[in-house]
Amino acid sequence: MRTRDSSLAWVLAGGIAALAISQGIGRFAYTPLLPYMQQALRFGPDVAGYLAAANYAGYLVGALAAALVPPRAPRTAILRLNLIACIASVAAMGLTTSLWAWAALRAIAGITSAFVLVLGSDFVFLKLARIGRTSLKAVLFGGVGAGIAIAGLVVTLAVQPWGWDGTWLAVGAVAAVLAPLCWVGLQPPSNAAAAPHAPAHAAPAASAGFPVSLLLAAYFCEGLGYIVTGTFLVAIVASMPHLAAYAPQTWIVAGLAGVLAAPLWSLLAGRIGLAGALVAGHLVQAAGIVLPVLSHSLAAVLLSALAFGGTFTSISGLSLAFGGQLMPKHSARLIGVLTASFGIGQVLGPIAAGELAARHGDFDTALLLAGGVVAFGAVLLIMGTVHAARRRHPAWAQAD
Repeated sequence: MRTRDSSLAWVLAGGIAALAISQGIGRFAYTPLLPYMQQALRFGPDVAGYLAAANYAGYLVGALAAALVPPRAPRTAILRLNLIACIASVAAMGLTTSLWAWAALRAIAGITSAFVLVLGSDFVFLKLARIGRTSLKAVLFGGVGAGIAIAGLVVTLAVQPWGWDGTWLAVGAVAAVLAPLCWVGLQPPSNAAAAPHAPAHAAPAASAGFPVSLLLAAYFCEGLGYIVTGTFLVAIVASMPHLAAYAPQTWIVAGLAGVLAAPLWSLLAGRIGLAGALVAGHLVQAAGIVLPVLSHSLAAVLLSALAFGGTFTSISGLSLAFGGQLMPKHSARLIGVLTASFGIGQVLGPIAAGELAARHGDFDTALLLAGGVVAFGAVLLIMGTVHAARRRHPAWAQAD
């Protein structure tokens, strides 16, 4: 038992480190560093949005490609190569001032971070399934928040003495320090045979009849809206003279919220169902997105960071779980379509927000629209829930 627990601890540590490196750092270190890059190199929010979109487009391509890696492929080697490339692409951001080079590096970081997420998570999930500890899946995704908090902390400590370029190198170095945990923890199982899949069951009554199209549309809205805060929150705070000194700390708050959020949202979903938890998550996130428009106080921006960090990974996890529940016999295909829907929104969001900010001189319009889009996702989920209830209780529809 002690050996098994020790092995489980290493697997979880490796998975958490992989997500911290690939997601929290590879994808989101750009957010706390953005205002310092803009200040030094004088580029606007429109350019910043396109650079962010390069990363998110790479992530979309990488996620879809990683899902096609055959089971017999050397998955450990592929994971490690992508981990190295992800870390290198982060550090290399500090070695150039070319916008085209940055765009290429952000795209590489996006592609490789997706491979690390998909393959690393698969190793961990397989281990958890083999020992009957699937309830620990939520712990794994705390790694995303941990990486965000680490990136925010490094920026807070390093950006003044070392500048934006030296801080990129520092963030890459921290990621490299975490990488050995992935080497040790993310090993293929000793039994080469694939773990048996649980037999597909019909969708539970609570979700039966929920239109998949509405879930797809709601997840697209989430990708389109959340990423505005995910890309520009620190830059928005940095643009407020009385709060600029707190800008990178807001990202630490977002990361810490992400560490704690997943188990809490899983508990809520167990009580009110996946659809209900998703509605609540969308509404909390939408409120957080618009808070910096309504108030420029420190409390408002910290609450915005909490709402962002406390919802975005959980909404993704709950949405994919809900998709698997709606189409249990074709869950892999639907998860791929959901990922594409979310990814397209995630690419468009920073481009639109950056262009709006460049035109209006602030992010107020972009934030209001982003909050409205995420809230509309909640409306779509409510519509789906009502539709499913009417399918289960035809008398309701006749009464109308």
